[in-house]
Amino acid sequence: MLWNAPPSVKGRRGPSERADPTTAQLKAKRRFEEAVAAAGPGLDDVLWRVVRANEALAEAERALGWPFMTGKVVLGIALDRVAGYYRL
Repeated sequence: MLWNAPPSVKGRRGPSERADPTTAQLKAKRRFEEAVAAAGPGLDDVLWRVVRANEALAEAERALGWPFMTGKVVLGIALDRVAGYYRL
C-alpha cells in the first residue's frame, strides 16, 4: 500500500501547500486507519483481510472460522459503513 498524500489542491477542499512526505504519509495512514475503524468492531477484521491483505473472501472466511457466504454479507456491511465514513 502506498501512503502517498492526496494531490495538492488549492482552495477550500485541500491544503494550499504540500506537506513534507513523512507527514503526508503519516496523515494518509491515519486516514486509512480511521476509515477501517469506522467499520466497527467485528467488521474491521474481514475488511482488513480482504481490502488491505488482498485475501480472497473464501480465505478470509476460513481464517475467521465463519460459515460459507457469511463473509460476503459482513464485508458488505463493513463497506457500507466505510462509505458512510466518506459520506458517499
